[in-house]
Amino acid sequence: MKSTPPSQKTHKYYLAVKKQWWLPIPLLFLFIFITTPTHANTLELQRKDYLAAKKAFESKKYKTFGRIANTLKDYPLYPYLRYNYLKKRIWKEKNSLE
Repeated sequence: MKSTPPSQKTHKYYLAVKKQWWLPIPLLFLFIFITTPTHANTLELQRKDYLAAKKAFESKKYKTFGRIANTLKDYPLYPYLRYNYLKKRIWKEKNSLE
C-alpha cells in the first residue's frame, strides 16, 4: 500500500481549491439580482402608501391615516407624516391646557 507524503496531499488540495475559487461569484451575482427587485417593489409600495396616508390625513380620515402610517415606520419620509400629525395635535393640546 502506497501512501503519499503529506506535502503532496496538501498540494493536491491547494490545486483543487485554486481551480474552484470562482464558483461563489455567480451565486453572489444571482443573489444580488434576485433581491434587488424585491427591495424596489417594497419601496414603490411604500411610496404609494405614503401618498395614501398623506391624502387620508388631508381628508381628515385619521383612522385610515394611522393605519397606513404605522406600516411606514422604516420609510425615509415617515418623519414628515409624523411631524404633520403632531403639528396638528399640538394646537388641540394647547387649547385643552387652558
